[in-house]
Amino acid sequence: MTDRLPSPVLDPNRDGVGTERASATPARKHAHLKVPGTAQKSAVVPQTLSALERWMLGAIADAPPVDSEIDTILTPGPRLSAKERLAVYQYGYRARLVECLADDYPIVAQTLGEEGFEELATEYIERHPSTAPSLNAFGRHMESFCRESGSRALGANAEFLAELARLEWALVETIHAEGAPPFDFQKLAKVPVEAWATARLVPSKTVRVLRFEYPVNAFFQARREDEEPAIPAKSPTELAIYRVGFRIWRMDLTPAMTRVLEALLAEQPIGDALATIAVDESDPAALGEAERSVMVWFREWVEGGFFTGVTLAE
Repeated sequence: MTDRLPSPVLDPNRDGVGTERASATPARKHAHLKVPGTAQKSAVVPQTLSALERWMLGAIADAPPVDSEIDTILTPGPRLSAKERLAVYQYGYRARLVECLADDYPIVAQTLGEEGFEELATEYIERHPSTAPSLNAFGRHMESFCRESGSRALGANAEFLAELARLEWALVETIHAEGAPPFDFQKLAKVPVEAWATARLVPSKTVRVLRFEYPVNAFFQARREDEEPAIPAKSPTELAIYRVGFRIWRMDLTPAMTRVLEALLAEQPIGDALATIAVDESDPAALGEAERSVMVWFREWVEGGFFTGVTLAE
């Protein structure tokens, strides 16, 4: 048996581990972003401060009120009408959400172009409006949205872009995942040889293992290096995404590596996980190569923070 050894790639463009993002003034102009038109609904004038606050939130984030209601509640400025003043906040709110999605999905955005991504993002906002003070989880539906929405912005590449979105969201999840204490190597060294087969590794929350139908990581890396690759044909690939301190790494996996790693992350006994390699035990050379590979994989995974400890069978 021969298998590729780990070759992790640092993702230098991801930072802000553990930070919260909230709505704020957008940093760039969105020439193509549309503000929803005035809704046709009965005018209801709020009578209390709390009712006024709810009205303002709905007017900005939900269906805009009718003109007569806007003119009754809001005052015009020296240059803008009451409706135009409200439109500034409506535009800013949606532009901030678009920027949040572009921050989470920069390679999807590059692939679609500014106008195409803003069209996709605007449709996403309508389907999945923000419902929480933090925007950290706002973009979590993008993969399914790409698969199911039928958005014109995606064209014929919806399936590939959905997988690309899944990769990018895994990076976001890894950034915000709860950290864990370093692996206790002293405890690991004390595990008796005869106990290894039934021992289980404790997985970290900062690692993700992904299976794709397309070579999305190669496409992602090419885009990171300012190349403009074509949308690739289907070719199944596997990938591990993990965090070491404040740095995010991506590691391509082979099918054998993926089987072993998935089993270990599912806290299966180490002996059962190693059995998933499916090497021909009657071939000494293949068996020796498998053992050497596993040792390298195991060292790389432990040092990469994939696991936080080991538990022994009772």
